[in-house]
Amino acid sequence: MEEVALELIKTKYANPEHINQNGDTALSWACYYGMKEVALKLIKTGHAKPEQVDNCGITALILACEKKMTEVALELIKIGHAKPEQVNTYGYTALIWACKNEMIEVALELIKTGQSFQ
Repeated sequence: MEEVALELIKTKYANPEHINQNGDTALSWACYYGMKEVALKLIKTGHAKPEQVDNCGITALILACEKKMTEVALELIKIGHAKPEQVNTYGYTALIWACKNEMIEVALELIKTGQSFQ
């Protein structure tokens, strides 16, 4: 499905800004399913809504850290509005997942934002 998603992103029909009834976006699904290239392409569209929080308090950044997607997490941190402070309903933040998954570079960048803890 990654090939299909990448081709769809090239068209005007991709609709990366769409949010479903659960608060999910194409970016959050790409992270959930570990589709790194799709997530990166969606971020580059500028319409992927990385700040979106789903019904469980989960953001694309939290998912990227949970799924060990270092490059995606770093790109989300770099763009500046991925909500590193977000705590999901299970009490996890992107920083917790980054530490749990030994994503040292991501954890350090999250700390540098000054927003990754309350």
